[in-house]
Amino acid sequence: MKVLHLFSNVKLTGPAETVLLICKHLKKMGVQVYFACGRYVEGERSSLERRADEYGVEPLTSFILRKHFDLVSSVKDIPEVEEFIDKEGIDIVHTHLNGDHIVGGWAARKSRRKPSVVRTVHSLGSLLSRWRVRYLTKAITDAVVVPSNWHKKRAEKVWRTSPLLLMEPPVDLERFDATRGLGRQRERFGLSDADFAVGVVARVQKKRRFQIFLEAIRLAYEKRPQVRGVVIGRGTHIETVAVKPAQKMGLSEVVKFTGYHTGDDYVAAIGALDVKVYLVTGTDETARALREALCMGKPAIVSNRGMLGEIVKDGMTGFVVEERPDAIAEKIIRVVDDKELYKSLSSAAVQDVRSRFSPDEYAKKTLNLYEDLLKKRRI
Repeated sequence: MKVLHLFSNVKLTGPAETVLLICKHLKKMGVQVYFACGRYVEGERSSLERRADEYGVEPLTSFILRKHFDLVSSVKDIPEVEEFIDKEGIDIVHTHLNGDHIVGGWAARKSRRKPSVVRTVHSLGSLLSRWRVRYLTKAITDAVVVPSNWHKKRAEKVWRTSPLLLMEPPVDLERFDATRGLGRQRERFGLSDADFAVGVVARVQKKRRFQIFLEAIRLAYEKRPQVRGVVIGRGTHIETVAVKPAQKMGLSEVVKFTGYHTGDDYVAAIGALDVKVYLVTGTDETARALREALCMGKPAIVSNRGMLGEIVKDGMTGFVVEERPDAIAEKIIRVVDDKELYKSLSSAAVQDVRSRFSPDEYAKKTLNLYEDLLKKRRI
């Protein structure tokens, strides 16, 4: 079986990590996988291409595949992708973002081979209001994979005629293993063994509700001085969104801004936390960083936005709370005070992630989907 995965971006985003992980495990199962992503600066390799190398997935950059849908580049890409489909004998075209969905779907329909088209939803964003996306993809989609019930209800409004399959996205269980021993990152962050680190892993933007997080840290710190806040990430407006507000609250020595981390440093950064707070998803609505933190045994405190309440099992792997500083602070204090509860949440988080988000199991379900679509084509 030959499958072409299209990804219209050059950056190593959350969805990109997930797609490469899927491709890696499909290859392990004997599927011939082609992974095509956007073009980068001439003579240089993008972060996405470099990560593809690490996963043993050779990236193809012969198509334009722009991040944002563009009519001109799409018109150029469609015949190129169509030719590739026929030349390589592609059976399935698997798309992931609006731009590559339109290009891949129309190329598949125009090709002689007529491969089935799958769309995996990583984020709906403003998709529901974009009539052009509904119009341009309605007739070129054979199956849609959604990561949650929350997404399924909304995706049904876009792809009414296509079957929707709920498949919770995978986590790289080998990479995010707390037993790996990645050094003393807490020391580098200025945290002592006695500190209780409550972290946010996200791009620092106003929409991510950093004001609520900082206020929750302030309330918890006033009652439990060992509480520390940790912000893992960067952002153009980090000073105005988070650093200066923290200073005004008197949290200059309480909240640590650690910057952006990649590779094993990123894994070690998550390992330095005791608890993960996640209030608002970014462009990746599947909350990859949340699932990775749970995999490393970090209980989570989340709002009930999007699919967050489906990822975290309230009272078992963390807490689903109202988006208020006092509600978050109350849960922080609770796990600080109750060590047995913390151990129980941590252990359950690891077990839950490994049972629900296995990349091998996800690859098996994906392969079953491909085989079902191929059978329908033969009928």
